Amino acid sequence: MSARHYVRTVTVLGRAAPATLQLTNSGTPCFRPPTSSRNTSSLFWNQQQFDQLPRLLHPAFQDHSLPAALPPTAAGVQAWVQGTSAAFTHRTVIEAQVTEGEQSMLKIRMPLTHTGDWRGIPATGRTVEAVGYRYFRLENGQIREHWPLLAGNAIENQLREAGHGCKIQA
Repeated sequence: MSARHYVRTVTVLGRAAPATLQLTNSGTPCFRPPTSSRNTSSLFWNQQQFDQLPRLLHPAFQDHSLPAALPPTAAGVQAWVQGTSAAFTHRTVIEAQVTEGEQSMLKIRMPLTHTGDWRGIPATGRTVEAVGYRYFRLENGQIREHWPLLAGNAIENQLREAGHGCKIQA
């Protein structure tokens, strides 16, 4: 069975040139200027194409969710994604999206397979899921600011609770 590739495109109008937000069935958002001819249907979250960050993120980009140990910049986002990838096989799936002007809100689902140490929990191999939202503010066709709301504690609870309770012996 072959995978189908879906792309939803929304034109984001702002004071500068409009930008296009492309969303694929793999859940990867990508903002691009309309003059770009390059296929930009994947971004660093799922495919870790960190070389795309300068094109996609505004030079003054700020992420409002990173831990204090990481800078709120593109370098901080890259470090966060790499750290997450060391603990989980993960992908972001977009369930819904609303865009108005230079603002975009995504409802996301993240299936995660626990493959490495995370929050002091050794790899369990279990697959868990997080749901949440990502809010973006755009400027000049690039992501200027990012605010996510993800249930990290729900992930931790799923991993910790998975080992509790009765086990049926075969």
